[in-house]
Amino acid sequence: MSTEKSARDREDTAGEPQDGSAPAPGKRARTDAIGPGAPRGAAATGGLPTSPVQAKADPFDFSYARAAGQVPALQRKEPAATATAAAVTDPFPGEKLAAAKSFAALVDLVTLAETRLAAAGHDTASVVHILRGIFYGTKWSMDNQVEGSEMRNVAFQIYTASMSPDDPRPIIGTSLFLALRGSAEVKDPNGRYTDFGHLIIGLDSRDWVSRTVNIPSQGGTGQAINTWLGDLGGGAGMLAMNRGLDGNVTKHALRHFKGSDYGGVVNLEGDIAGVVGVELRPGQTLADALRAYLLPPKEDTASRWNRRAQLMLESLGGTVVAGAVTGEAALIAQVGAQIEGFSCWYAATRLKDKGKTLTPAMCRDVGHHITGAAAEMAEILVKTLVWAMADPKRNIDAQLAGCDPAPTAASTAVPYQLEAVALSLEAAATGADWSDKAADWADEQRKKYGF
Repeated sequence: MSTEKSARDREDTAGEPQDGSAPAPGKRARTDAIGPGAPRGAAATGGLPTSPVQAKADPFDFSYARAAGQVPALQRKEPAATATAAAVTDPFPGEKLAAAKSFAALVDLVTLAETRLAAAGHDTASVVHILRGIFYGTKWSMDNQVEGSEMRNVAFQIYTASMSPDDPRPIIGTSLFLALRGSAEVKDPNGRYTDFGHLIIGLDSRDWVSRTVNIPSQGGTGQAINTWLGDLGGGAGMLAMNRGLDGNVTKHALRHFKGSDYGGVVNLEGDIAGVVGVELRPGQTLADALRAYLLPPKEDTASRWNRRAQLMLESLGGTVVAGAVTGEAALIAQVGAQIEGFSCWYAATRLKDKGKTLTPAMCRDVGHHITGAAAEMAEILVKTLVWAMADPKRNIDAQLAGCDPAPTAASTAVPYQLEAVALSLEAAATGADWSDKAADWADEQRKKYGF
């Protein structure tokens, strides 16, 4: 799930100490179940809708998302006891490790962390979950350093259908923790990219609920929102805000496919790795799975890295025949509809998070540009994947793929999500007005009758 600017490109805000030390007592992220984010080993109950439904009053009330008889794909073996944040002590105080500058160095860091976590009783699924917390959904995460948002932290537990991860520092040490957190984006010397934060949250979103259940009104599943849909939906939402609020109606969608934000090459490579690229087989370590994907033998022309663009197109619902996508226009329309759903959510919450007073007019001004922005983002994504599929040596780089659709004119319609927000704001304003009138009347009665 993207932020307006990358965590690597923005200054830190209040939150976790920057030296990697433990949070202050009482600041540890919750480790109990949060709403539907119950343990993955929990029994599944309740019915399951097959498509998104109207948002409820509580946007995080997804209690229906437990299908009867479904067993999560990855069961976590948790140790009998875990350290508390208040008692964090660095087990390797003299260790000095550097952030990864290559895929091989990244795999080495993960190998070391996995070895230490396994010695403490964590299996591969638990290792994935804990390492995800270095980047998203915890007080000590990279994302929290930038956003400082508890709502985002809770949302990541919902989207992964899990509890908040344990703090890894009492087990892996502060130096390794910081080296991993500093390895969020890695450019290999051979020119290839990955975003390890996006990759690891994609892996942590592979249970049945995260992969299958659509989040109401948000355009897709938790796994999609944690990866490609969060990035491109965020980009479309920001583009609609640029056009609807800032008056920049000629801004091209392609501008949100660069750098570390939204559809930039490093983001998309990490998203694809987490969704379809890394193949984590039963009994396999995370480090071995990463090595197989990121560092395949040169002679393995059928490696998942070489096939990642096709795998992603198929994951999005496309059909690839002889190197071409059949029904490309229909696929773009389908992906555009998903992006539209999340972009509405992103636009509303981003405006609120930034301290702006959200008004009905703002919702509608942005809403008139959402559908067009989403369609443009979808077209660029699909055509970039088709372009990359033609040559496995190509990065998933929209700037090089050459698709640059013209800005879409404002629509007369507003997506139902933003119209619902606008109507709720108007209703709240009306209610407040009637409340004020009632209070004035009561004051008059007290004065008139002396009580």
